[in-house]
Amino acid sequence: MSLFFVMLSKLFPLYATMGAGYGLARAFGNMSKSLAQIQIYFIVPVIVLVNMMKLDFTPDLFMLPCTYGFLCVVISSTTNFLARKVGTDYAPLLAQGSGSANIGYLGIPIAAILFPDNFMPVYILAMVGGQIYESTLGYYWVARGRYTARDAVKSLLRLPLVYALICGLVLNKLGAVLPKVWENTPRDFLGAYVVLGALIIGLGLAQNKKLVLNVKLLSVFYGIKFILWPVSTLTVLAGLRLTPFAVPSQYEPILLLFSFLPMAANTAALAALLDVHPDEAATAVAGSTLLSLVIVPAYVLLFGLAHG
Repeated sequence: MSLFFVMLSKLFPLYATMGAGYGLARAFGNMSKSLAQIQIYFIVPVIVLVNMMKLDFTPDLFMLPCTYGFLCVVISSTTNFLARKVGTDYAPLLAQGSGSANIGYLGIPIAAILFPDNFMPVYILAMVGGQIYESTLGYYWVARGRYTARDAVKSLLRLPLVYALICGLVLNKLGAVLPKVWENTPRDFLGAYVVLGALIIGLGLAQNKKLVLNVKLLSVFYGIKFILWPVSTLTVLAGLRLTPFAVPSQYEPILLLFSFLPMAANTAALAALLDVHPDEAATAVAGSTLLSLVIVPAYVLLFGLAHG
């Protein structure tokens, strides 16, 4: 119980920021599309570029983003296939949302509570698997709700994250380092990433004239997010331990944390950006974020993830 209250006190500023976003949108109009563009086209690429430059790579660490990216692709592709078989109009939204989680906006502060400081660079590396998914296949799923397959691919290729990743790896290989004047850039951009993400959730919810409580849609989303994901992650990690490609055991808790974090705020951001069921997306994201106040501490205790 004490862990629950510690996490709640640490996360309260983020939830307060969501409330501020809601209030700002009601007072001055919705700005979620502009903030989403800032995140997708500027903040996230800089975070990835800088961290790829700084990290000391070892082959076993690559299993973290690879494993998480694999889970994102498999779960979202399966969801997309089944949703299209059923014939629902929400297939693009379900496909994208089922494969992503709030590993940044909420995940980073929670990781700082749970794990020792030396986990954070590895955490950022693990995030890359999810960020690549969101900016490639995840973006494609949502874009297909508005564009043809060809136009969706063209739109996807305009996203800068993949290019930032490649550039960061090349600079890392060349031994490049950040100038001293920019040494606080990673910390500053992570802070902006967290704050803007919380604002996007609040802004997205405020654009609804009323809550869009599609119970069937929410049940599917939350069942995938809070039940299927943890079970699938445990299964994959157990299977990898029997192979030469096992995730380093000390870093398995990072992937377990990813598995029960709430829906990604970028689900609402992309839905707003591409006008694909934005009201339903904002409601689903906000609801899962509120549920996470109880669900995240419960899973932390269940999996024994708290450090110290």
